[in-house]
Amino acid sequence: MSARPMPSSAAGKGEPLPFEALRMVGLSGTNMRRLERYRQQQEDRGADVFVIRWPDATWCVLALHCAPLSPALANEQIAELYTNARMMIRDGYLPKLVLRFDPSARH
Repeated sequence: MSARPMPSSAAGKGEPLPFEALRMVGLSGTNMRRLERYRQQQEDRGADVFVIRWPDATWCVLALHCAPLSPALANEQIAELYTNARMMIRDGYLPKLVLRFDPSARH
């Protein structure tokens, strides 16, 4: 991870990838088992679980709880995920985030 965070305009350009992309990263077996358990727990609760990767090598596992045909993630949401993922990595945690959509909040 680079020392300086990307500007929010660039942070909104994170790339969603399938969860399986983590296997190519080279995480330790312990971390992969933790992430696999997290994935299973979230999928059991009805979430789609995937990875978001940014150009500066920041990444997070995202559990997305949403109704079918929910809107795509906005750049602002991806930028906020980026900020949260960087803080988690900086603090020594695996960046696992959960996003739930509130259907009553639709305009």
